[in-house]
Amino acid sequence: GVLVFSTIVSTGLPSTPTVTGEFTIYHRLRSQTMSGPGYYLPNVEYVQYFYQGYALHGTYWHENFGEPMSHGCVNMTNSDAQWFYEWADYGTPVLVQY
Repeated sequence: GVLVFSTIVSTGLPSTPTVTGEFTIYHRLRSQTMSGPGYYLPNVEYVQYFYQGYALHGTYWHENFGEPMSHGCVNMTNSDAQWFYEWADYGTPVLVQY
């Protein structure tokens, strides 16, 4: 119940919104390639999945934090994503709300 860290993120675009609700981290990867229609992003760092294909992760391809930018994931700076990756673990609660 105590705030331990706060940061500005980028969430999903209107056509690919980020899911809202209460989740937990169920899969973690130090880095991975992410791809889909219209994008190919190798070496995305500090990936933590919280619901289906939705993840918290580092972002090196833009700096427009605070603006919707993603295909549904929660984009953070690599340094912020690293902090969360080192602090969190499997089962850590994730609350997504706007």
